[in-house]
Amino acid sequence: MGLKPYLVRLVPFVAMVIIETLDVGLSTLSKAAITTRPPLTFSLLCKFFVLGFIGITVMQNCVFIGINYSSSTLGSAINNLIPAFTFLLAVIFRTEKGPTIWSLLVQSPSLSSEDSLPSQSSLFNMLATESNWVLGGLFLAVACLCLALWNISQAAILKGNNPDAWKLSLDIELISVIYSAVFGSVVTYSVQTWCIYKKGPVFVPCSCQ
Repeated sequence: MGLKPYLVRLVPFVAMVIIETLDVGLSTLSKAAITTRPPLTFSLLCKFFVLGFIGITVMQNCVFIGINYSSSTLGSAINNLIPAFTFLLAVIFRTEKGPTIWSLLVQSPSLSSEDSLPSQSSLFNMLATESNWVLGGLFLAVACLCLALWNISQAAILKGNNPDAWKLSLDIELISVIYSAVFGSVVTYSVQTWCIYKKGPVFVPCSCQ
């Protein structure tokens, strides 16, 4: 009877020891995987930052704000601007060849008014109930422009680098990615959250020292 409560109190300490062991394994695997990759230069990191900022942060926030001000119907309809914006940017920055653009224009399926635009009744309800639908449409249009710019930027970055050098192979690289996702994120943060719940916020950082 007296041993069981002691073992229960010992579980958070054992859990943090396991987490530290997993962290050492993550560092070792990451080091082994990085040595087989081309070096991450400051210029390449800046490009990755710009891609993430435009294609994820700005785009998603504009989508959420636009839908909040307007409606999901307008958000779905205005998505048709993405191919148009991408085409215009590709022509401006000359990232696509003429035959490729022409094939896109010829083979692109035509959008009927029923598919691309909301019905008259839903449009009337949207305009009647949402007073800031114009502002919402502007945010959604900016989101489409960001996504188009994100696509064009990726094409430009890939032209300046060797994309084959970043392909995952079935060796230590893939193992490190899976290990990082499962043990470095899911298991680690779940156990740390549980330890904070059981022992308090000071216990976890002190155990990591």
